[in-house]
Amino acid sequence: MRSVKIAVVIAAVIVAGGCGSHAVSPAGGASPSAATTTSCRQQYESWKHGTARTQIAALKSALRAVEAQGNADDFPGLSASLEKAGKAASAMEVVPPPKCSDPKGLYAAVMARVKASGDNARSASGLTGLLLAEAPLKGLPAIEKKLSRELNRTVGKNR
Repeated sequence: MRSVKIAVVIAAVIVAGGCGSHAVSPAGGASPSAATTTSCRQQYESWKHGTARTQIAALKSALRAVEAQGNADDFPGLSASLEKAGKAASAMEVVPPPKCSDPKGLYAAVMARVKASGDNARSASGLTGLLLAEAPLKGLPAIEKKLSRELNRTVGKNR
């Protein structure tokens, strides 16, 4: 189940680096024209440490469980963990990244793949079903590279 481990590591990196959507209001009673524009990096940090914090923690926990079950070759546990990761990815869809940090929508593509893997695991039966359940995760390395380049361009390398 080496491919599960690789995909989980990549998904965890994406979640840790993520991006976000957060509206920022002007400081104090200042009029909108007097307020400074919030940078994309500030919006991203606000999302990562505020708006999406709980969902990010849940997804990271679920992905760690997927990795642990995959490493232990615990197929029933892996199936349950993939389902949990899929549910966590669904929750992440509720708090999307700011458009400025992810203009190509790559983060949504990652969440869709994790969610699909969880949905597939829910209906999986046996080892063959589990292999099919993990299939959506196999495309994550390519998406991760693109998302990493996009985030470096939009919010900076030290995210």
